[in-house]
Amino acid sequence: MTLSTRPTRALAVAGLLAATAFATACGSSDDGTATASSGDGASSSAVAGGGGTLRIALIGNTGPVVAAKNDGSLAKDLAKVGAKVQFTGQFPAFAPAAEAINAGALDAAQGSISSAIGALAQKPTFKIFAAQLDNATSEGILVKDPNIKSVADLAGREVAVNPKGTGEYLLLKALEKNNVDPAKVKRVYLGAADGATAFSSGKVDAWAAWADFVATAKAKGARLVADGAQVGSENDTTYSISNTFLAAHPATVKAFFDNIRRHSIAEHEDPQAAVDKENTGAIRLDDKAAAILAQNYRTQQPIAPIDATFQERFGHVAAFFAQQGVIKAGLDPKTFTVAPETLR
Repeated sequence: MTLSTRPTRALAVAGLLAATAFATACGSSDDGTATASSGDGASSSAVAGGGGTLRIALIGNTGPVVAAKNDGSLAKDLAKVGAKVQFTGQFPAFAPAAEAINAGALDAAQGSISSAIGALAQKPTFKIFAAQLDNATSEGILVKDPNIKSVADLAGREVAVNPKGTGEYLLLKALEKNNVDPAKVKRVYLGAADGATAFSSGKVDAWAAWADFVATAKAKGARLVADGAQVGSENDTTYSISNTFLAAHPATVKAFFDNIRRHSIAEHEDPQAAVDKENTGAIRLDDKAAAILAQNYRTQQPIAPIDATFQERFGHVAAFFAQQGVIKAGLDPKTFTVAPETLR
Protein backbone atom coordinates (compact mmCIF):
# COMPACT_ATOMS: atom_id res chain seq x y z
CA MET A 1 0.00 0.00 0.00
CA THR A 2 1.34 3.41 -0.96
CA LEU A 3 0.87 6.09 1.65
CA SER A 4 -0.49 9.49 0.64
CA THR A 5 2.10 12.19 0.21
CA ARG A 6 -0.38 14.99 0.81
CA PRO A 7 -0.34 16.72 4.21
CA THR A 8 -3.55 16.01 6.10
CA ARG A 9 -5.25 18.24 8.62
CA ALA A 10 -7.32 15.33 9.87
CA LEU A 11 -4.59 14.14 12.24
CA ALA A 12 -4.05 17.61 13.62
CA VAL A 13 -7.78 18.21 14.11
CA ALA A 14 -8.18 14.80 15.74
CA GLY A 15 -5.36 15.59 18.14
CA LEU A 16 -6.90 18.95 18.98
CA LEU A 17 -10.34 17.49 19.60
CA ALA A 18 -8.99 14.62 21.67
CA ALA A 19 -6.88 16.91 23.82
CA THR A 20 -9.74 19.37 24.28
CA ALA A 21 -12.08 16.58 25.29
CA PHE A 22 -9.49 15.25 27.73
CA ALA A 23 -9.06 18.66 29.29
CA THR A 24 -12.81 19.18 29.62
CA ALA A 25 -13.22 15.82 31.31
CA CYS A 26 -10.49 16.42 33.88
CA GLY A 27 -11.09 18.34 37.06
CA SER A 28 -8.58 19.62 39.62
CA SER A 29 -6.06 17.04 40.76
CA ASP A 30 -3.00 16.54 42.93
CA ASP A 31 -0.60 17.78 40.28
CA GLY A 32 -2.18 21.22 40.27
CA THR A 33 -4.33 20.93 37.16
CA ALA A 34 -7.48 23.02 36.99
CA THR A 35 -10.33 23.45 34.56
CA ALA A 36 -10.63 27.24 34.60
CA SER A 37 -10.01 29.04 31.32
CA SER A 38 -6.99 31.25 30.81
CA GLY A 39 -9.18 34.30 31.14
CA ASP A 40 -10.12 33.29 34.66
CA GLY A 41 -8.16 35.02 37.38
CA ALA A 42 -7.69 31.69 39.19
CA SER A 43 -7.16 33.68 42.40
CA SER A 44 -6.14 37.20 43.28
CA SER A 45 -2.80 37.86 41.63
CA ALA A 46 0.09 37.76 44.08
CA VAL A 47 2.11 40.05 41.82
CA ALA A 48 1.35 42.42 38.97
CA GLY A 49 1.06 40.47 35.74
CA GLY A 50 0.42 37.19 37.53
CA GLY A 51 -2.82 35.24 37.78
CA GLY A 52 -4.63 33.28 35.11
CA THR A 53 -4.75 29.55 34.43
CA LEU A 54 -1.93 28.48 32.13
CA ARG A 55 -3.06 25.70 29.79
CA ILE A 56 -0.02 23.73 28.65
CA ALA A 57 0.26 21.02 26.01
CA LEU A 58 2.06 17.80 26.89
CA ILE A 59 4.15 16.84 23.87
CA GLY A 60 6.11 13.64 24.26
CA ASN A 61 6.58 11.67 27.46
CA THR A 62 9.79 13.29 28.70
CA GLY A 63 11.34 16.74 29.02
CA PRO A 64 11.16 19.74 31.36
CA VAL A 65 7.39 20.24 31.06
CA VAL A 66 6.73 16.59 31.92
CA ALA A 67 9.10 16.87 34.88
CA ALA A 68 7.30 20.03 36.04
CA LYS A 69 4.01 18.15 35.96
CA ASN A 70 5.28 14.97 37.57
CA ASP A 71 6.79 16.63 40.64
CA GLY A 72 4.00 19.19 41.07
CA SER A 73 6.51 22.02 41.18
CA LEU A 74 4.95 24.10 38.41
CA ALA A 75 1.60 24.23 40.20
CA LYS A 76 3.38 25.43 43.34
CA ASP A 77 5.50 28.02 41.50
CA LEU A 78 2.52 29.45 39.64
CA ALA A 79 0.53 29.65 42.87
CA LYS A 80 3.15 32.10 44.15
CA VAL A 81 2.06 34.58 41.46
CA GLY A 82 -1.64 33.83 41.91
CA ALA A 83 -1.89 31.49 38.91
CA LYS A 84 -2.94 27.91 38.21
CA VAL A 85 -1.83 25.35 35.64
CA GLN A 86 -3.81 22.97 33.46
CA PHE A 87 -2.06 20.20 31.52
CA THR A 88 -4.42 19.71 28.62
CA GLY A 89 -3.68 16.17 27.55
CA GLN A 90 -1.21 14.60 25.15
CA PHE A 91 -0.44 16.10 21.74
CA PRO A 92 1.56 14.06 19.19
CA ALA A 93 3.56 17.09 17.99
CA PHE A 94 3.63 20.88 17.94
CA ALA A 95 1.44 21.36 14.85
CA PRO A 96 -1.86 20.28 16.48
CA ALA A 97 -0.88 22.17 19.64
CA ALA A 98 -0.42 25.31 17.52
CA GLU A 99 -3.90 24.77 16.10
CA ALA A 100 -5.22 24.60 19.66
CA ILE A 101 -3.47 27.89 20.45
CA ASN A 102 -4.99 29.38 17.30
CA ALA A 103 -8.43 28.21 18.44
CA GLY A 104 -7.98 29.73 21.91
CA ALA A 105 -8.00 26.31 23.58
CA LEU A 106 -4.36 26.33 24.71
CA ASP A 107 -1.78 28.83 25.97
CA ALA A 108 1.65 27.19 25.82
CA ALA A 109 3.52 24.42 24.02
CA GLN A 110 7.01 23.29 23.10
CA GLY A 111 8.26 22.45 19.63
CA SER A 112 11.13 22.95 17.23
CA ILE A 113 12.01 26.20 15.47
CA SER A 114 10.97 24.58 12.20
CA SER A 115 7.53 23.52 13.45
CA ALA A 116 6.99 26.92 15.10
CA ILE A 117 7.90 28.69 11.87
CA GLY A 118 5.59 26.43 9.88
CA ALA A 119 2.72 27.34 12.23
CA LEU A 120 3.57 31.06 12.46
CA ALA A 121 3.64 31.33 8.68
CA GLN A 122 0.01 30.24 8.64
CA LYS A 123 -1.43 32.07 11.67
CA PRO A 124 0.77 34.09 14.07
CA THR A 125 -1.13 33.80 17.37
CA PHE A 126 1.86 33.10 19.64
CA LYS A 127 5.43 34.11 20.38
CA ILE A 128 8.53 32.15 21.37
CA PHE A 129 9.68 33.11 24.87
CA ALA A 130 12.49 30.58 25.49
CA ALA A 131 14.63 28.08 23.62
CA GLN A 132 17.23 25.32 23.86
CA LEU A 133 20.04 25.16 21.33
CA ASP A 134 19.58 22.25 18.99
CA ASN A 135 20.92 18.93 20.24
CA ALA A 136 21.75 17.95 16.69
CA THR A 137 23.03 14.44 17.40
CA SER A 138 19.59 13.40 18.73
CA GLU A 139 17.78 13.99 15.42
CA GLY A 140 18.20 12.99 11.82
CA ILE A 141 17.23 10.52 9.08
CA LEU A 142 16.54 7.04 10.42
CA VAL A 143 16.94 3.93 8.26
CA LYS A 144 16.90 0.16 8.75
CA ASP A 145 17.80 -1.05 5.25
CA PRO A 146 21.54 -1.92 5.14
CA ASN A 147 21.58 -0.88 1.48
CA ILE A 148 20.93 2.73 2.47
CA LYS A 149 24.43 3.78 3.44
CA SER A 150 24.29 7.48 2.67
CA VAL A 151 21.86 10.32 2.04
CA ALA A 152 22.48 9.86 -1.69
CA ASP A 153 20.94 6.39 -1.39
CA LEU A 154 17.60 8.00 -0.48
CA ALA A 155 17.07 8.89 -4.17
CA GLY A 156 14.06 6.96 -5.41
CA ARG A 157 13.01 6.14 -1.83
CA GLU A 158 10.08 7.17 0.39
CA VAL A 159 10.83 9.15 3.56
CA ALA A 160 8.26 9.92 6.25
CA VAL A 161 8.31 13.55 7.40
CA ASN A 162 5.96 15.75 9.39
CA PRO A 163 4.99 18.64 7.09
CA LYS A 164 6.41 22.11 7.78
CA GLY A 165 8.19 20.78 10.85
CA THR A 166 11.32 19.02 12.06
CA GLY A 167 11.03 16.04 9.74
CA GLU A 168 10.67 18.05 6.54
CA TYR A 169 13.39 20.47 7.67
CA LEU A 170 15.91 17.70 8.45
CA LEU A 171 15.26 15.85 5.21
CA LEU A 172 15.61 18.98 3.07
CA LYS A 173 18.78 20.00 4.91
CA ALA A 174 20.23 16.52 4.38
CA LEU A 175 19.40 16.55 0.66
CA GLU A 176 20.87 20.03 0.18
CA LYS A 177 24.03 19.14 2.10
CA ASN A 178 24.55 16.05 -0.04
CA ASN A 179 23.54 17.60 -3.38
CA VAL A 180 20.52 15.35 -3.84
CA ASP A 181 17.62 16.75 -5.86
CA PRO A 182 14.56 16.89 -3.53
CA ALA A 183 12.37 15.88 -6.48
CA LYS A 184 14.09 12.47 -6.47
CA VAL A 185 13.04 11.67 -2.90
CA LYS A 186 9.36 11.06 -2.17
CA ARG A 187 8.23 12.89 0.97
CA VAL A 188 5.45 10.99 2.76
CA TYR A 189 3.70 13.52 4.98
CA LEU A 190 2.73 11.96 8.31
CA GLY A 191 2.40 13.09 11.88
CA ALA A 192 5.00 11.82 14.34
CA ALA A 193 3.02 8.83 15.63
CA ASP A 194 2.00 7.69 12.15
CA GLY A 195 5.54 8.22 10.92
CA ALA A 196 6.77 5.86 13.63
CA THR A 197 4.24 3.23 12.59
CA ALA A 198 5.03 3.55 8.89
CA PHE A 199 8.76 3.27 9.53
CA SER A 200 8.57 0.32 11.92
CA SER A 201 6.26 -1.59 9.56
CA GLY A 202 8.47 -0.95 6.52
CA LYS A 203 5.90 1.12 4.60
CA VAL A 204 8.53 3.83 4.15
CA ASP A 205 12.26 3.48 3.59
CA ALA A 206 13.35 6.17 6.04
CA TRP A 207 11.98 8.54 8.65
CA ALA A 208 13.15 12.01 9.63
CA ALA A 209 12.70 12.12 13.40
CA TRP A 210 13.97 13.57 16.67
CA ALA A 211 14.37 13.13 20.45
CA ASP A 212 12.34 10.29 22.02
CA PHE A 213 11.42 8.94 18.57
CA VAL A 214 15.08 8.58 17.62
CA ALA A 215 15.95 7.01 20.97
CA THR A 216 13.14 4.45 20.61
CA ALA A 217 13.96 3.63 16.97
CA LYS A 218 17.68 3.24 17.67
CA ALA A 219 16.88 0.95 20.61
CA LYS A 220 15.05 -1.27 18.10
CA GLY A 221 17.98 -1.40 15.69
CA ALA A 222 17.49 1.62 13.43
CA ARG A 223 20.39 3.95 12.70
CA LEU A 224 20.86 7.53 11.63
CA VAL A 225 22.18 7.73 8.08
CA ALA A 226 22.73 11.43 8.84
CA ASP A 227 22.19 13.32 12.07
CA GLY A 228 21.39 16.97 12.58
CA ALA A 229 25.00 17.93 13.15
CA GLN A 230 26.07 16.39 9.85
CA VAL A 231 23.48 18.35 7.87
CA GLY A 232 23.96 21.69 9.64
CA SER A 233 20.68 21.71 11.56
CA GLU A 234 19.73 24.81 13.56
CA ASN A 235 16.49 23.23 14.73
CA ASP A 236 16.42 24.57 18.30
CA THR A 237 13.68 23.54 20.74
CA THR A 238 11.30 26.42 21.38
CA TYR A 239 8.76 27.26 24.08
CA SER A 240 5.79 29.28 22.87
CA ILE A 241 3.08 31.29 24.59
CA SER A 242 -0.14 32.70 23.16
CA ASN A 243 -0.12 36.43 22.51
CA THR A 244 -3.30 36.80 24.57
CA PHE A 245 -1.93 35.07 27.66
CA LEU A 246 1.43 36.85 27.47
CA ALA A 247 -0.24 40.25 27.31
CA ALA A 248 -2.45 39.50 30.32
CA HIS A 249 -0.08 37.48 32.54
CA PRO A 250 3.64 38.15 31.87
CA ALA A 251 4.63 37.36 35.47
CA THR A 252 2.96 33.95 35.16
CA VAL A 253 4.94 33.27 31.97
CA LYS A 254 8.12 34.29 33.82
CA ALA A 255 7.33 31.81 36.62
CA PHE A 256 6.75 29.11 33.98
CA PHE A 257 10.08 29.93 32.32
CA ASP A 258 12.01 29.81 35.62
CA ASN A 259 10.54 26.41 36.45
CA ILE A 260 11.25 24.65 33.15
CA ARG A 261 14.73 26.21 32.97
CA ARG A 262 15.49 24.71 36.38
CA HIS A 263 14.32 21.30 35.18
CA SER A 264 16.37 21.56 31.99
CA ILE A 265 19.49 22.34 34.04
CA ALA A 266 18.79 19.22 36.12
CA GLU A 267 18.53 17.16 32.92
CA HIS A 268 21.94 18.40 31.80
CA GLU A 269 23.65 17.93 35.17
CA ASP A 270 22.17 14.54 36.15
CA PRO A 271 20.64 12.97 33.02
CA GLN A 272 19.85 9.56 34.48
CA ALA A 273 18.02 11.01 37.48
CA ALA A 274 16.03 13.27 35.15
CA VAL A 275 15.03 10.38 32.88
CA ASP A 276 13.99 8.29 35.89
CA LYS A 277 11.83 11.18 37.09
CA GLU A 278 10.20 11.87 33.73
CA ASN A 279 9.83 8.39 32.25
CA THR A 280 6.94 7.31 34.48
CA GLY A 281 3.81 7.59 32.32
CA ALA A 282 1.59 4.90 30.86
CA ILE A 283 3.73 4.95 27.70
CA ARG A 284 7.33 4.55 28.82
CA LEU A 285 10.65 4.25 27.05
CA ASP A 286 12.29 0.86 27.51
CA ASP A 287 15.61 0.70 29.32
CA LYS A 288 17.72 0.89 26.17
CA ALA A 289 15.83 3.89 24.78
CA ALA A 290 15.92 5.59 28.19
CA ALA A 291 19.71 5.17 28.28
CA ILE A 292 20.00 6.77 24.83
CA LEU A 293 17.81 9.66 26.00
CA ALA A 294 20.02 10.16 29.06
CA GLN A 295 23.06 10.41 26.76
CA ASN A 296 21.21 13.07 24.76
CA TYR A 297 20.43 15.04 27.91
CA ARG A 298 24.09 15.14 28.82
CA THR A 299 24.87 17.15 25.68
CA GLN A 300 21.62 19.17 25.64
CA GLN A 301 22.02 22.79 26.71
CA PRO A 302 19.52 24.17 29.25
CA ILE A 303 16.56 26.35 28.34
CA ALA A 304 17.53 30.00 27.98
CA PRO A 305 15.84 33.34 27.24
CA ILE A 306 15.63 34.49 23.64
CA ASP A 307 18.86 36.16 22.52
CA ALA A 308 20.44 37.46 19.32
CA THR A 309 21.96 34.04 18.54
CA PHE A 310 18.58 32.34 18.66
CA GLN A 311 16.98 35.07 16.57
CA GLU A 312 19.69 34.65 13.95
CA ARG A 313 19.13 30.89 13.82
CA PHE A 314 15.35 31.44 13.62
CA GLY A 315 15.97 33.70 10.63
CA HIS A 316 18.16 31.09 8.95
CA VAL A 317 15.53 28.33 9.31
CA ALA A 318 12.71 30.59 8.09
CA ALA A 319 14.77 31.68 5.07
CA PHE A 320 15.63 28.04 4.29
CA PHE A 321 11.96 27.00 4.44
CA ALA A 322 11.08 29.89 2.14
CA GLN A 323 13.87 28.99 -0.29
CA GLN A 324 12.63 25.39 -0.35
CA GLY A 325 9.04 26.48 -0.95
CA VAL A 326 7.75 25.14 2.38
CA ILE A 327 6.49 28.61 3.39
CA LYS A 328 5.83 31.61 1.18
CA ALA A 329 8.42 33.96 2.66
CA GLY A 330 10.89 34.27 5.53
CA LEU A 331 9.82 35.62 8.92
CA ASP A 332 11.32 38.41 11.00
CA PRO A 333 12.44 36.71 14.24
CA LYS A 334 12.02 39.88 16.30
CA THR A 335 8.32 39.92 15.45
CA PHE A 336 7.72 36.42 16.77
CA THR A 337 9.96 36.25 19.85
CA VAL A 338 9.70 37.68 23.35
CA ALA A 339 12.51 39.95 24.52
CA PRO A 340 14.05 38.72 27.80
CA GLU A 341 13.30 42.00 29.57
CA THR A 342 9.59 41.36 29.06
CA LEU A 343 9.83 38.48 31.53
CA ARG A 344 12.02 40.15 34.15
